[in-house]
Amino acid sequence: GNSFRRLATKVFNLEDPTQLEAFLKGDAREITVPGTGRKLNYDSLARLGVGMSRLGTSEAVAIGAYSFALHALDQRRTRSTGG
Repeated sequence: GNSFRRLATKVFNLEDPTQLEAFLKGDAREITVPGTGRKLNYDSLARLGVGMSRLGTSEAVAIGAYSFALHALDQRRTRSTGG
């Protein structure tokens, strides 16, 4: 039988410069909206970029939680001072 991609999206290794370039370029083209004559930019390439963590999961989660907490405290302070 015929073969076809199993994934609906194309996966790119963002650590590889060639794949990163293809990921960023996409498949953009201008299309015309039927019945309107209006033109839109459309990128039909469904894609997913994968990169490697240099921190490790535990450190990345800890930094994210710390940043989230600081942001929440700032929001709380802004609301209580009215500005």
